[in-house]
Amino acid sequence: MVSEITTSNQKFLATKEYRRFTEFCDACKRDKYIGLCYGPPGVGKTLSANAYSNWDEVEQLSEQHSTQWMGDDKFVAPVKVRTYDCVFVTAPVINGARLVQQLVDRARLQLCSLIEGSYHVDGRDDMMEDDRYSNLIIVDEADRLKLQALEELRSIFDKSKVGIILIGMPGMQKKLSRYPQLYSRVGFVHEFRALSQDELMFLVEQHLIKHLNIQDFTTKRLFQPWFELLKATSGS
Repeated sequence: MVSEITTSNQKFLATKEYRRFTEFCDACKRDKYIGLCYGPPGVGKTLSANAYSNWDEVEQLSEQHSTQWMGDDKFVAPVKVRTYDCVFVTAPVINGARLVQQLVDRARLQLCSLIEGSYHVDGRDDMMEDDRYSNLIIVDEADRLKLQALEELRSIFDKSKVGIILIGMPGMQKKLSRYPQLYSRVGFVHEFRALSQDELMFLVEQHLIKHLNIQDFTTKRLFQPWFELLKATSGS
């Protein structure tokens, strides 16, 4: 089952695996657990996390906010950002406890500023703490995190009472199990699987081939195997 949704001003294909991922995120957010999401590269973990958190849009609006602030204009964010309650960060290659804390704090401040900015249109200027609006923190490339950085995330989890999701490669759960203080707080584990053949064929047929110029010889030769497979599966 593949459906099309709009997120961050772009069309995003919500596959069955993405639906499973959203249920996993909702559970971590609702029950305030640490969740582990793992899967091989290229299956859509990062793209799905971006879509769930609307983080591309948050980044774009934050850039507009900064530009207008520099120009001494009052920033008014769209009302829909009031429904956003998830922040998304990517673990850097070189990481430490302080840097991870700064990344999370910055992301929370971005979301807080946007939501508060949406109330300016109502004449409200009262500010709240940054963490009041973030109920879930998603950390991508969590395989990179060293022990001190993981301990910092555990501290954030304990103090803020928010859900945290760590996204990484297969085997990440085995690595984290060596740190019992963190692992004891893990409530959900989600395996992000590759697309099924039916979903893959749908994507190729509906969202790739229709945008190609099949009259171009090079393009036709490159995608000829897909054309043949589509014919075979459609029975034509």
